[in-house]
Order: sequence, then C-alpha cells, then structure tokens
Amino acid sequence: MSGAPIHAAERRIVRHLREQGAVSPGAAEPLDDLRRLERRRLPRLVARGVVLEASPGRYYLDEDAWGAYRRGRLLLALGLMAALLLAGLVAFALNGFAQA
Repeated sequence: MSGAPIHAAERRIVRHLREQGAVSPGAAEPLDDLRRLERRRLPRLVARGVVLEASPGRYYLDEDAWGAYRRGRLLLALGLMAALLLAGLVAFALNGFAQA
C-alpha cells in the first residue's frame, strides 16, 4: 500500500482530535467514527505516543509527540532519497569507468 493514504488517515485522526479540542487528558474524546484505515492506524499512533488514551476508549493528541513523529518521518524520507541519489551516482561513476 502506498504511504499517501496511510499518512492521510493519520492526519485525519489528528485533525479530528484537534477539532474536538482533545489535546489534554481532561478533554479526551472517543474515536468511534473512524474509517477502516484510520482504525488500523490508531494503534500505531498510540504506540508512538502521538495519541494517548486517557481512559478506555477516550483519546487525546500530544502535539509535541505529533511534531516529533512528523519530523522523524521527514528525516527518514530525506535519508532514503540521499541513499538513492548516492547509489545512482556510484552506478553512474562505475558505468563511466567501465566504458573508459
């Protein structure tokens, strides 16, 4: 599965919690109306500490953890792009030496 629908599902969960004002334990809200992919992504966000369960079935968003989670994904993507670029440059250089 492509990463775009996964990231969109995570953003919808975060947006829902923000819109409900669920950004602290006392303001935690249920997440009963999630789509299937959102229901599948919720445990990952909980495991990463982005979404916290204040009481059974009531969740809230940790904004700092969400920012760190997004930065981590960005750094991973940049690292992968750098590795691919480096591999391409090495292949180009080796191909140039092979033809010389």
